[in-house]
Amino acid sequence: MNDVSRAVELHREAVRLRGEGKLKEALERSNQALEILERARGPAHPDVANVLLCRGEVHQEAARYDESERDFGRAVAILDQMSG
Repeated sequence: MNDVSRAVELHREAVRLRGEGKLKEALERSNQALEILERARGPAHPDVANVLLCRGEVHQEAARYDESERDFGRAVAILDQMSG
């Protein structure tokens, strides 16, 4: 399995875990996926934005609003660059 495939699998796990209310585990998987994707695809890739959106939701559900806002803001900035 290559790095990007591993990141995609980690992201899927994060989404599943978030849905199950396992926020700590979801955040761990999101962080791992984000690290891999930033290295493999670059910090402004749409896949990075997708993981940031998931991670932002995890932070929001855990009432960590500053972190949530940072993740959402960064994801929006990435997506805005694409539409530009």
